Amino acid sequence: MNPEARQCWIAGYSFGAWIGLQLLMRRPDINNFIAVSPPANEKDFTFLAPCPTSGLVLQGGADEIVNPASVAALAKRLNAQRNVQVDFALIEEGDHMYNNHLVDLYKIAGNYIIGAMQKKAPMKKRRGRRKKVEMEQDNLLIGHNDDIDMDDEETGYEGDAEDFEEEEE
Repeated sequence: MNPEARQCWIAGYSFGAWIGLQLLMRRPDINNFIAVSPPANEKDFTFLAPCPTSGLVLQGGADEIVNPASVAALAKRLNAQRNVQVDFALIEEGDHMYNNHLVDLYKIAGNYIIGAMQKKAPMKKRRGRRKKVEMEQDNLLIGHNDDIDMDDEETGYEGDAEDFEEEEE
């Protein structure tokens, strides 16, 4: 692990999401998580009480392996806890492998990461002036990309992937 890192995230897909969330409970240095298709209908997630950090849960609406309703209930249960915000995004036509919907998954996860980094952006306490290199790195992390809309009201993380599609005009 990089001791200079300002954030530590964990992400997992399906069974890996379950393992990643278990790791989240054992590592207080993890700031955020992304769980894609966590197997809430097969595995016990009660160990996430209380959930130590906010995160994003993504699920395909046409998933034949993981029941979307069980994942939505898991996200709702986690979001009801104090001091955390667990966003839930459903990709309506996405199956378990997100065939023909990987771009939707990337957009939702990418927008979530950008938004979370802007909200949190914890700074290490330092004495004295910051080096020019550190200030330039901060600008790279924030990212001034015109292709990505960073307004939470427009890109909200609850809802369908269609909310994230770019307008072609």
